[in-house]
Amino acid sequence: MMTATVDHKPLHGRLVNGMSEHYQLPSDNPEMERLTRQHRMIKLGMGGLVWPQQRINQVLAPSPGTVKRILDVGSGSGVWAVEMAECFPHVEILGIDLVPPVVKYIPPNCRFEIANFLEGDLVERWGTFDVVHCRNIGAGLRSGHKAFVQKAVNLVKKGGIISLMEGSIIVYNEKKEPIRLAQEGEEPGRGSWLARILDEWTARDKNLDEDGKAAAQRIPGWLRSDPRLKDVQDERLFCGIGWRGNDDVFCENKELVGQLMALNALDIPGAFQPMMLSTGVSKEQYDLWVEENRRDVEELRIKSYGMVRILIVLLTLHTHVNTSVSSLV
Repeated sequence: MMTATVDHKPLHGRLVNGMSEHYQLPSDNPEMERLTRQHRMIKLGMGGLVWPQQRINQVLAPSPGTVKRILDVGSGSGVWAVEMAECFPHVEILGIDLVPPVVKYIPPNCRFEIANFLEGDLVERWGTFDVVHCRNIGAGLRSGHKAFVQKAVNLVKKGGIISLMEGSIIVYNEKKEPIRLAQEGEEPGRGSWLARILDEWTARDKNLDEDGKAAAQRIPGWLRSDPRLKDVQDERLFCGIGWRGNDDVFCENKELVGQLMALNALDIPGAFQPMMLSTGVSKEQYDLWVEENRRDVEELRIKSYGMVRILIVLLTLHTHVNTSVSSLV
C-alpha cells in the first residue's frame, strides 16, 4: 500500500525526495543500487539478515493465535524487508520510507508505505510490532534522535525487540581509532579523503546537531537510559575499505565485505554531492576531493575501516511516551 505521492526534485545532478527537507541524500536509481549493495555488505559482515540471529528467531517464532509483525523504518530499496519476508513467511512485514521500493518482487506477507515516519504518532500501531528495524537513518533525522528512539519503542510489543543499525560518519584506522583527515598538498596516504568529505559535510550541515553527528556513538546510551528497555546488545561491524581487515574485528566474509565497502566508499561522495554543493563547496573543489578519495580506495593508499553500530534491545514495559512532531524535528 502506497500512502503518498512520490515527489522527486533535481538537485545538483541527482534526484532527491520532495517529502522531507531534512533527508537530502538522493532518492534516484543509483542511490537505490548503492543501498542494495550496502545491504549485501552488512548481511555478509553480520553473517545473516539480522544479529544475533538466534534471538530474533525466538521473538519471531510462530505462536498459535498470534500474528507476528516487523516494521522496517527507512526501508530504502526494500531488499531487507523482502528477504525477511521470504525467510519468515508467517510474519507480516511493513516497510516505511519516503520513496517506493525498487525490488522486482514483493512477497504476499510484505508491503510498503510511502510516508514520513517522523510525522504523527502512529498511535493506532503502538504495541503491535514484534520487531522494529531501523538501518542507517541518521542522515534523515538531523536532530531529535532521542525522540525517534522513543517513537520506535512505542511501536514494539512487550517482549519485542528494537534493532538499530547506524553507520558511523567516522572513518577508522587499522587500530580502530578515528583516522586522520586528509589535507590538500600533503603526501598521499597520510590521511583519509573519505573521512575529510564526511567531516566537511558534518561541519557544513546546519540542520545536523551534535547528536546527529555522533548517532552511532550515542544511541547505546539513549537506549540504556530508557527504563522500559533492558538487555542492550551492542556490536561494531568493522568493514575494511578495499581490504579484508585485521583478524581482531567483528566481520564475517572479510574479503567480500572489503570489496563491497570499497565500492560503497567510491559511491558515497556522489550521494553526498547534492548536499555539499548546496552548502557552498565549488564543483571544482569537490571533484578534487572525490578524485583523491578514488585514489585512496583503488590504490589502497591508506588502510581504513567503515563501522556500522549494531544494537538490539528488549522492551519490558508497555508505557508510551508522547512523540509529537514538535518533539521530533
